Amino acid sequence: MLSIEVTRECPLSCPGCYAYGDSHLGEGGPNLRSVSDYRGHDLVRGILRLVDEHKPLQVSLVGGEPLMRHRELSEVVPELSRRGVYSLIVTSGVIPFPSAWTDLPKVTVAVSVDGNAEDHDVRRKPATYERILRRLDVAPERFVMVGNSLKSDVVPALDIGAFGVHVPYATTWAAERVEDESAVRRRSRFHHLDAISELPSLLARIQNEA
Repeated sequence: MLSIEVTRECPLSCPGCYAYGDSHLGEGGPNLRSVSDYRGHDLVRGILRLVDEHKPLQVSLVGGEPLMRHRELSEVVPELSRRGVYSLIVTSGVIPFPSAWTDLPKVTVAVSVDGNAEDHDVRRKPATYERILRRLDVAPERFVMVGNSLKSDVVPALDIGAFGVHVPYATTWAAERVEDESAVRRRSRFHHLDAISELPSLLARIQNEA
């Protein structure tokens, strides 16, 4: 896998962001304040050159906020798909992305969230839960969150009226435990799966019941 930070720019100012830390680009190396972004055709050529050089099975396009370079990515993403390279674009959801990307083979757009809606909205404002769903053109009642944490994955989704699907891991970090697990399990849009392989049939059932 190849991970490429396509830009250092980001419209958010999240507390605790590590991007500008002195060790982010490697101990003893430069930090983001001392480097400049590639833009335009230079960025497109640079990304494709790295892909040609390393021949990865998957490329993660991150930032900063990668959609600050949406024009360049609108050239890069279809080209990676054409080459049969999996691509993952990780975004805060604050900037709209071309819907055509999700129709391309081997392309995934992942929206990063920070815990429950209340905490996330404080940290990531204006990239709030509500705004993210609006960008995705998904009503909460049509949204499904799947994760192994009741606290950070499932409960936040249930709180906004979405489905929360819990696929537990063998161990749970103490900070991810909820006070009343049985109360979460009684909520109408909660679902439990023993294995991720059960997800397709659950999604089909949810869709049929909608």
